[in-house]
Amino acid sequence: MSKIKSFIKLLRPTQYYKNALIFLGAIFAERLMGPNLSEVLWTYFLLFVGFVCFCMISSSNYIINDILDIKKDRMHDEKSSRPLASGEISKTFAILLFLIFLVVPLGISLFISYLINDYWFFVFVLLIFITGQIYNLYFKRISVVDILTLSVNYIWRALGGCILVNILISPWLSLSVFLGALFLVLCKRRNDLKLIGEDEAYKHKEVYEIYSLKLLDQMITIATAALLFDYCIYSVIKFINNGEYYLISIPIFFYLVFRYLSLIYIKEDIARKTERAFFDVGIIIGSLIFIILILIIIYFPFILDFISTLPKL
Repeated sequence: MSKIKSFIKLLRPTQYYKNALIFLGAIFAERLMGPNLSEVLWTYFLLFVGFVCFCMISSSNYIINDILDIKKDRMHDEKSSRPLASGEISKTFAILLFLIFLVVPLGISLFISYLINDYWFFVFVLLIFITGQIYNLYFKRISVVDILTLSVNYIWRALGGCILVNILISPWLSLSVFLGALFLVLCKRRNDLKLIGEDEAYKHKEVYEIYSLKLLDQMITIATAALLFDYCIYSVIKFINNGEYYLISIPIFFYLVFRYLSLIYIKEDIARKTERAFFDVGIIIGSLIFIILILIIIYFPFILDFISTLPKL
């Protein structure tokens, strides 16, 4: 039982939520429902397979990073409990596991790319691995570049989903993904720095010698403002061009961003491990309302037809 837990811990499935971005393009392009059942089922199949590929390639990144950082992790109070650093899993087994979780998703993504006649999906799966390794080996030591690299990796997931269903994602929506990722990364950086302490942080990560709480707070403010502004522009454009009522989702979107922002100052463990935010009651309720609103706007717009009776400005 202990070995199984260590195996799961090595794969870090708690980070798989990031790969849900693969569904973003299909949702906003109205591909999750339609009159042709076979096409809809094919879309779901492609997205599911793509999600599995992204999860596996993500795990390969985590495994190889742990292999390379064994010595450092053993000297770290928190990371010393990781399966490889603690000796619960052997280095040989981890290498074998890494090869499986690298080769299998690359092979599957190459086959899927052949089926849809678009090899960009394979490229994006490969980019997730390459970007992760470039970050771990070099970019994580360069201030600002480190947070931008982590944020870009979210874009590959969203674009990969768009390739699978043969659509172009709105540049404003792509920007929202990037800014949202940047917001989360900056919040994590801030709370890591505060937990470790500004004076000692550079001993854990070289890049913390450049960052300060004041600088990160300013960056978070800029990223938050840009994210909210971008979603507002996207909503207005959708209303002007297609008459879609994304505008009514803006207050809920603002609430979710501000709620998370408040949590990182009150409950700092939330920002250090983003997945814990999913257990916050406010985030859960707000997210459910936001998702339901988006689904109604996209797939059941007739429910909102009464809005069209309002006086025109």
